[in-house]
Amino acid sequence: MSTDGNDVDFEYLLLLEKQLKINESLNQDKELEIKTSPCWDGYVQIGMKKKRGKLVPNCVPIKQKTAKLRDPKGGLTAAGRRFFKNRDGSNLKPGVKGPADTPIKMRRKGSFLTRFFTNPSGPMKDEQGRPTRLALSSRAWEEQVPQNAEDAAALAAKGRRLLERYENTKDSK
Repeated sequence: MSTDGNDVDFEYLLLLEKQLKINESLNQDKELEIKTSPCWDGYVQIGMKKKRGKLVPNCVPIKQKTAKLRDPKGGLTAAGRRFFKNRDGSNLKPGVKGPADTPIKMRRKGSFLTRFFTNPSGPMKDEQGRPTRLALSSRAWEEQVPQNAEDAAALAAKGRRLLERYENTKDSK
């Protein structure tokens, strides 16, 4: 660049022009990535799968029914437990059915009832008078569905008694 201000540094202008072209091509590549989908029309990508030893998009029809995660009677289905294990790494188990006659059943059922019904995180019935998911969760453990806060408190007390019985069996060994 000259000192009198009239001359233009052509090398600098060429460098700016190259950089502008590079930036434009990068933006075009990003737009192409957004516009293109690995699946055909009417299909949506649900994760990846292995095919002949390579990872490929898992494209499923949009109208394909997915497995129900929640049991309408309360709790999660096996597919729901599998979903949360894959998504969060959770190790969810089905509720204890029947009487809590072993120490493990006492601990699990007592812990559930105490955690969920000591200070319930929501109402036991919705606006239409139907039991909420919170209330129905007790059915997955073969307990009565609480109708109000007093019923929930009774379930929490039962949970505390189960945990006390568990502690007593643990201490006696």
